Amino acid sequence: PSSRLRNDPELELYRAAFAAGWGTSELARKVNVRLEDQLESGEWQVLANRLYLRVCLQRNEVEPYLEALGRLQKQSQDRLLDHVRSWRLLHANRRQAEARALAEAYAGSPATGLETVELAQALHAVGLPARAAKLLDASVLEYSFLDGLWILYANLLIETERWDELRKLALTIRLRPDVADRLRAYSYFLEGRVEIAQNRPGLAAQLFSQIPACPLDNLELALNIANGLCQLGQPRTARALLDSQTVAGQRHPAYWESLVTAAFALKDEALLLHAARQAVSLSPTSWPVHNNYAAALVITGHSPGDAIKETFPLVSQFPQIGTIRINH
Repeated sequence: PSSRLRNDPELELYRAAFAAGWGTSELARKVNVRLEDQLESGEWQVLANRLYLRVCLQRNEVEPYLEALGRLQKQSQDRLLDHVRSWRLLHANRRQAEARALAEAYAGSPATGLETVELAQALHAVGLPARAAKLLDASVLEYSFLDGLWILYANLLIETERWDELRKLALTIRLRPDVADRLRAYSYFLEGRVEIAQNRPGLAAQLFSQIPACPLDNLELALNIANGLCQLGQPRTARALLDSQTVAGQRHPAYWESLVTAAFALKDEALLLHAARQAVSLSPTSWPVHNNYAAALVITGHSPGDAIKETFPLVSQFPQIGTIRINH
């Protein structure tokens, strides 16, 4: 069986692609010919070009990627994600105008919710936010089970300051029982964000106050909402929301970092010190976490010797960062 596997032409292509993209340069030279021989013709041409796309992404090679994609297009074997990745590759290589032109000209439609997310993110990244928003507006109800789609759409509306549409989105979430069960807290945050933007802080505070009582099983979303509340001057509500996530967040550094942010805003020294210690224990190699812990020690006047120990290696490693110098 092992000899048959070694002589399997399909597996040979996979091995060649892996070596070309992820192996040593010497190994890549030895096997790359096997892959490239199949790009223009042969029984395995489609697979070879599809594998070659991944190799080009790994090696950050734009022109070979576009050539392989063109060969797949001629055989009607190209996929939406192949095009999306070409725009991202062009954009990453400072060829934004080409990326945008290709995105504008692309007429394909996503077939799944995940393809919709990828396409919308790429359209936004290359500078077509209006088209991304139109796509999401037409898709959120069809793929209502994907929380990420609602969140992506909301972020896009916030970024482009389309407040009336954001309010409509928040209300749509609450009117759909299947979505409201998961995202009711988020809908209140979004509607409150609209009120802040339209200079109605009192109404915003009322909406925000309803968030902690809503069930929310998505820790990442809960932390994003809590951080957003702190940025909008609502640290007390953020603290209440974080308290509702204590069990889920215990072993997650990001949870304690969010608590640190809320504690700073609330001037709660006991919470600040506790949260900063927990964050350090879970992220011992993160310099921002150690810097926050040092700040907590300085603010509380607790263990000056420990504060010096925390900041001394940081100020040596990152002398250009002002907050580290200030703490030290």
